[in-house]
Amino acid sequence: NFTVFTYASAKGNAKLPPQMKNESECNYDASLIWPAGSTLLDETLKKTIKEMLNIKSPETDPLKFLTGTKNNVIAAWKKDNASLSPKDTKDLGLSLSYEEVHNIELMYENERLLTLSHFISLYTGGAHNSYSRQLSCFDKHSGKQLKIGDVVTSAGLKALPGLLDQIARIQFGITNKKPLEENGFLVNVIQPSKNFYVTESGIGFIYAPYEVKSFSEGEVTIIVPFKAINTYLTPGFKK
Repeated sequence: NFTVFTYASAKGNAKLPPQMKNESECNYDASLIWPAGSTLLDETLKKTIKEMLNIKSPETDPLKFLTGTKNNVIAAWKKDNASLSPKDTKDLGLSLSYEEVHNIELMYENERLLTLSHFISLYTGGAHNSYSRQLSCFDKHSGKQLKIGDVVTSAGLKALPGLLDQIARIQFGITNKKPLEENGFLVNVIQPSKNFYVTESGIGFIYAPYEVKSFSEGEVTIIVPFKAINTYLTPGFKK
């Protein structure tokens, strides 16, 4: 009962004309999985994947719309910089560089649930790139995209920040009772993220850099075991 996918990718690169004497580049790199069937779930996933990439055309061939997007991004970068003089490009240096990366993959699947992961990375000439991950969790039987309120009761939503605090302290080896902001976090209260996935054993919440911790510490995943939240699970998820 597992979902069958095909795979598509598109990669492109462009440089400024030699007379501009600037080594800035534009890079586009995208890859995705694409449902091979035509069930309700397959069609829902196809629609979601196109929305993730902001594809508004009716095109259903993933290679074609990825290639079209790649060409559009590179053409737009060339056009934006076409009017610059050699002096301008010399002064701006590598700040004209641009990189866009998209990876859509299957994060988790069991007989009932499926979660897609969309990793996005953008570099626009600063000190480093910015990146994040968007998760979409689906009920395979109904084709419905789940919200955290479909998995956890309203009382559970109120309890989650406290549970996330406890688990984060264990996960990061915090043994004192000081607020999280005094223990390397950027927040004192960790709210449940919209980017969640559900497995056989618990609910995982993913936070992008700067959401709860610094960029240098990367993406943060906190998993709440079902045994810690079973009281607050909706009937369909109770163990």
